[in-house]
Amino acid sequence: MVPPAWKVDGKRILTYLEAILQPSLPGSAIIIGAGAIGVEFATIWNSYGVPVTIVEMLPRVVPLEDEEISAELSKALARRKSTSWLVTGWKSCKQTSQASHLKQWGIRAK
Repeated sequence: MVPPAWKVDGKRILTYLEAILQPSLPGSAIIIGAGAIGVEFATIWNSYGVPVTIVEMLPRVVPLEDEEISAELSKALARRKSTSWLVTGWKSCKQTSQASHLKQWGIRAK
């Protein structure tokens, strides 16, 4: 679910549906949510050379999976140079003509 203040435009702010239908790769990506779908997109895009940052509000990636699986997946993402941020919340999401800017608070880990 996308927060109402975030305007899904299909170009810079996407849901999984727009992301899967993109005709080309993004230059970089911030993926909100380190669940199965978020990690899947991060892995695919990263394997094509796209710099990816994954953010998750819960204390670990794939938080609904076993902790051991989560720990191993975190190591694998680190080896692939995907950045993972575990945060406690977001202040805002602002769009300009050039970029989208996310302001977070409470970063727990990188």
